[in-house]
Amino acid sequence: MGSAVATTIRDPIETHARDQLTPWIPLTFDGVTFEPEDDSGALREFWARLTILYGDAFESTMGDEGVGENVLVGAVVVDLFGPPGHGKGPLIEKADQVRDLFNRKTFDIGDTEIEFQPTSGPGEPRVDREGYLVVSLRTPFEVQEIY
Repeated sequence: MGSAVATTIRDPIETHARDQLTPWIPLTFDGVTFEPEDDSGALREFWARLTILYGDAFESTMGDEGVGENVLVGAVVVDLFGPPGHGKGPLIEKADQVRDLFNRKTFDIGDTEIEFQPTSGPGEPRVDREGYLVVSLRTPFEVQEIY
């Protein structure tokens, strides 16, 4: 896998989220400009932002090239935004649906897999700067990398 982290890890995660969420909730990705208003200027009811956080990699086994393994770890964070003034109930209901997006799933990515651990969250909603309520769902993952 080597230096192809963006294509071998990020692409399948983002594609899965896009395929599963966009039919029923607008999705954006960390670092991408997103306007919480729809085309008419009204605030969207709900929307989600996906962020992939990479942790420290470590050597799992030693050996000649093509035999040794590294373990890459990280987490997928889905921030779910709910409309101002509607309370936390509808947001928590949506978060329960989003929770299964990566929870304990395994993605085959060629010569290895992305193994997702149990999803944590949603926690208690917080308020962002536009007044949206926000909850976060966090799913740790691990990838074995042959080097």
